[in-house]
Amino acid sequence: MSPTGGVILAFAVMLAAAVGFLAMRHIRRPEKVTVKAGEGVISTRGGRRVQSAPRPDAPPRFEGQPEPPRREPRFKGRQEKAQPAPPAVADPQLTGPVVLEAAWSQSVFHGARDDGAGFKVAVRVATARGRSHAYNGEPGQDAAGVVWCEHRRSIFLVVADGLGSKPDSGLVAHGLVEEVIGRAAELQVSESPTGMLASVVTATEHWVRQKRLDGASTLAVAEVRLGRDGHEVLTWGIGDSEAWVLADGAWEPLHHERRADAENITRHLPGHHDMHRSRRQLRRNSVITVASDGFASALAKDSPLARELADQWRKPPAALDFLSRVNFEDPYFNDDRAAVAVWIR
Repeated sequence: MSPTGGVILAFAVMLAAAVGFLAMRHIRRPEKVTVKAGEGVISTRGGRRVQSAPRPDAPPRFEGQPEPPRREPRFKGRQEKAQPAPPAVADPQLTGPVVLEAAWSQSVFHGARDDGAGFKVAVRVATARGRSHAYNGEPGQDAAGVVWCEHRRSIFLVVADGLGSKPDSGLVAHGLVEEVIGRAAELQVSESPTGMLASVVTATEHWVRQKRLDGASTLAVAEVRLGRDGHEVLTWGIGDSEAWVLADGAWEPLHHERRADAENITRHLPGHHDMHRSRRQLRRNSVITVASDGFASALAKDSPLARELADQWRKPPAALDFLSRVNFEDPYFNDDRAAVAVWIR
């Protein structure tokens, strides 16, 4: 081959390579055409036409179309306006006996009763295991109960506080309240509550001996009698469970056996039979409270708890509010709590 022919051949090879390179570059480079916002992107890739999905943040709009309304967040957290308080729950009718105990938890009851002569009473009962028993993994030992006596048109309030030094005291306290409540419900007008309670004390002593229980308990009972000529409350007590009345914004004791030396020593049953008794006339809107010393010992004529409750218990509180007040927090008062309160309306 002549030199001229070699040059021509080399030039042809180079030209063919350049043409091939340009052809390959044209094939690999996609053709992208952008259309109106919201209609997606049309492109050619590998010989196919592909249309992407419309952009969700840019919906198609036409001339003169109004702006879409802005969507408010469904949940606003703390910015949300406060909702009105739910309506108060009406007290259910007190029809049968109620007995609560504070073995492992807190309990509360709320109810009301109409005596049929235009007088009504609101009732609250609460029990709570004390912090000292909870810390030691022990059951609470207080019990409380309430019952309406149809024959006498009266209501009985009962509290028993088991002695912490005896392991079966919770059983004794619970059994004692159940016995008093059961007998009070059937008490006739001609029968004496004092005689009934004396028989309960005797029966409890026999039951404790028969079951060989190592337990003892205090006892406080109040009967609230309603009448057109006036209301009255009668109280009976053995030991340091107490009864108080709130009238005209001031607390007054009905029954307590507080010691001047503040020693934690109390009368109890089995062991004691003599019951301290009292009687007092009442006015409408009075509040009668019977409670174990875990709650009642914080009451005094001018104690912080007495002042607070004199304001907050002018009307019957909600059930959980009553429980919260009975189970108030204080580093000094760590005992079990049991309380029954009646509002004369």
